[in-house]
Amino acid sequence: IDGDGFPFLPVGDSNSVLTGATVYAIGNPQGLTSTFTEGGVSNAARQFSDSPVRYIQFDASISAGSSGGALINTLGAVIGVTTATIETGQNLNLAVPINLIDALSTDSYYALTTAGGNQFSGEITLSKTNVAVSVYNVASVTVTDVLDNADSVSYTVSDSSVVGCRWGDWTNNYTQIALGIKGLSPGSSTITVYLLDTYDSVLATAIITVTVTAGTAPAVRIYSNYYPVVDLGAYENVGLFDQYTANNIMYYAYRADAFYDNLNTVFTRYGQLLVGRGFVYDGAETSNGGYVYDYYSSSTWHVAIGMFSYNGMEYVQVIVY
Repeated sequence: IDGDGFPFLPVGDSNSVLTGATVYAIGNPQGLTSTFTEGGVSNAARQFSDSPVRYIQFDASISAGSSGGALINTLGAVIGVTTATIETGQNLNLAVPINLIDALSTDSYYALTTAGGNQFSGEITLSKTNVAVSVYNVASVTVTDVLDNADSVSYTVSDSSVVGCRWGDWTNNYTQIALGIKGLSPGSSTITVYLLDTYDSVLATAIITVTVTAGTAPAVRIYSNYYPVVDLGAYENVGLFDQYTANNIMYYAYRADAFYDNLNTVFTRYGQLLVGRGFVYDGAETSNGGYVYDYYSSSTWHVAIGMFSYNGMEYVQVIVY
């Protein structure tokens, strides 16, 4: 990279990592850039029978697209590079110790294009490469893994203020998956879709060009029996994950990765909808899990909106009481 004076993280000593220590993971899971999660070291020297490497096993949440991100200790030093997750379990994540990487020779470099062979070894097709959608509305593009050799998919967005994306479910024997594209503001953006192997190496890429025009805001719906509390999922076009009542308090939960827009924007927009229906903002509090909840009240109901995590997944929660 040309230039100098760039900010950087110091390199730590992975040999000093202890099981139980707090760590943080930074990466771009599913194309969500600069995602930061917290967890602990489950085993400081996890070794498998078919590998000489002693990995750092940790439980900070990572997903496809996180590989290559930094694993950081509480001093802000890099102690590993996130590498893999065991999908048959929960939060069984692995990182290559930084000392192994630091020991690699850097005496010479060569461009990937001179390494020989094809750069990619997959093939990807899209149901459409040009998408026109209005603000608030959602378009869908079907992504097909032609050679059926991908382990996962990911994407990046050139302008996340214009469009937001989320994946659907795999279909057709795990060779096709839908990418939902929501218009957030008028403008244009490109989406690069990646097919990845088990090591998050790129097998193939494809580009979607998106044009977003002005649109009409969706109608506001109300949670049943809780007038005038706005139904968050209905407004944001996100399905309800769970709901339950405890001690006369109603809880609505949505998967955080199901939202198309930045969650801070979602929370702000939801607060504006509540205030527009007679609620008053009462302030914010931090939960035991470290998430900030915003509180609103009216003459009939109190509402809180925030987040929580469970089994490595993050959820958006609306509480009505």
